[in-house]
Amino acid sequence: MLEEKNMNQDYILEEEESNKGLENENNGDNLDYELENKSKKKSVKNKFILIELIIILILGAIIYFQFSSFSEKREEVRNSYDSLNQLEWELKDCRELISQNQGEFDRYDYCRELIKSFDN
Repeated sequence: MLEEKNMNQDYILEEEESNKGLENENNGDNLDYELENKSKKKSVKNKFILIELIIILILGAIIYFQFSSFSEKREEVRNSYDSLNQLEWELKDCRELISQNQGEFDRYDYCRELIKSFDN
């Protein structure tokens, strides 16, 4: 009976060792599979980051060009506004000159034509 017990224990130990060998082989396969998955995940993650960076760069370029265009338009409007203010002052001066009926003939003639063009 003792011999049978020893044989059973030996058999169990051999089975456990062979199972461990299989597990180690399977673990090796799992490690390879996990490494492949990790590299695929990293690859997908890197591509996603690259796409995000490209989108951010494109949006930045669009915003920059829109802001530049807006700045140019704002400068044009400011110049137009300044010109309009200057013209209003000139019209005011011309109206005062004509109401006084005095001044240089060239200036008087210029003011008369200017007022005539804006009163129509």
